Amino acid sequence: GLASGVIAVTAGNGYTCAFTSSGRVKCWGANWLGQLGDGTKELSLIPVDVEGIENGVIGISANNNHTCAVTTDKKVMCWGINEFGQLGDGTKQDQPAPVEVKKILGNAVAVSAGGHHTCALLDSGGVKCWGNNESGQLGDNTRIERGEPAYVNNLLSGVTAISVGEYHSCALMDTGGVKCWGSNSIGELGNGLPDSSYITPEDVINLSDAAVSISSWDRHT
Repeated sequence: GLASGVIAVTAGNGYTCAFTSSGRVKCWGANWLGQLGDGTKELSLIPVDVEGIENGVIGISANNNHTCAVTTDKKVMCWGINEFGQLGDGTKQDQPAPVEVKKILGNAVAVSAGGHHTCALLDSGGVKCWGNNESGQLGDNTRIERGEPAYVNNLLSGVTAISVGEYHSCALMDTGGVKCWGSNSIGELGNGLPDSSYITPEDVINLSDAAVSISSWDRHT
């Protein structure tokens, strides 16, 4: 059922999702935590429609066992596992169908799902994150787990793209620089500083040219 019309695709832990030119989202694969978003927890070998997204989708991101999408009206909808509040609906209840992330207020333009947390890029150029924060990966100058979005410290504007890993997060700036925060256990923040975790954004060093895109995964960037 996806021979044409696919705009983008994203892969999570044992499952895959795509959104189409019609604004629909379809997912397939593992579904024991509701990560397909079809209202069930049944595995599917073929794409199934994600429920409850009435407006079209302009962006999508899957990672461990949750998925988030940005709608055409700039809301963020998430589904799947919610152990650390990574769905952003203020609960810790797994959701087999999309729920709206709170405190986004129709201002999102992109979303990135991490291992156990999520970040959204706002139309102001600021960033909000939510979910697990044990390594400071929410960037809000705390290690407090959050079930609803909070602003990343000192990133209220100037961000053009975001990418979230397992325990860290990164942002591409309109200057061509990159900032990262969270775990730096094996140097994934690129700040040249000792192994630790950093609860606010740190500049990535030794970028000889302006960056134009960014990608984070598990423990590297």
